[in-house]
Amino acid sequence: MLGILTYLIVTILLGAASCFWGHKLYFPVLMAAVFVLTMVGITTYFGTATTTLIIAAILGVAAAIVVRLLYSVGAFLIGMLAGAELGLLLTAFLPKGSPEAVIIIIVLAFGLLIGACAVRWQDKFIIIATAFNGGSMIADSVLFLILNITRLGSFDKGTVAQTINDLGTYINTDFMKAHTMALLIVTVALAVVGYIYQARHAKAKEKSKTKEAAAPTPDAAPADGGKPEA
Repeated sequence: MLGILTYLIVTILLGAASCFWGHKLYFPVLMAAVFVLTMVGITTYFGTATTTLIIAAILGVAAAIVVRLLYSVGAFLIGMLAGAELGLLLTAFLPKGSPEAVIIIIVLAFGLLIGACAVRWQDKFIIIATAFNGGSMIADSVLFLILNITRLGSFDKGTVAQTINDLGTYINTDFMKAHTMALLIVTVALAVVGYIYQARHAKAKEKSKTKEAAAPTPDAAPADGGKPEA
């Protein structure tokens, strides 16, 4: 059960951080997302052996550092992740037996579109993307927990690493296909709330900075040189 609880707790906490504080915590959230995605991608294809986990962790850290140093790359990536997640949810409405190529094209198209928008309109789309990504993570894990609360033990695959890997794969494939509409509704609802929350705080912070910049400093001399009026 440790692997199951670890996966659910981490994804819900990361999702909440991204959904409601994604703009404020942009780089930590982005770096964590890149690290996790790198780990998941490598372990999905190469297994969860100790050596594989070490290599995946090293590559995850390296990838996180790269996106931290390259702001535009990070903005594109966070937007692409949101677009790909949206595209993946929408592909569940395709007729059964649709070619895999069609699914890949839809996911890539949405990912590239939102990623490009995030680079062009960075502040606004970073808020949109982080709110959507976070909302999706929360929706996936919370709905999975609610619908499978009585049989969580059946998803335990023995080792923590293998359980986390298999559970993530299941939630993002079979579970998503089976509950697409519910996931989409909850994700969009959370994304809207997260966007409003982030936008308000960003606006308040901008106003605060403007007031501080406009406020005269205590040592500032009067424009007339300090001479008293006649």
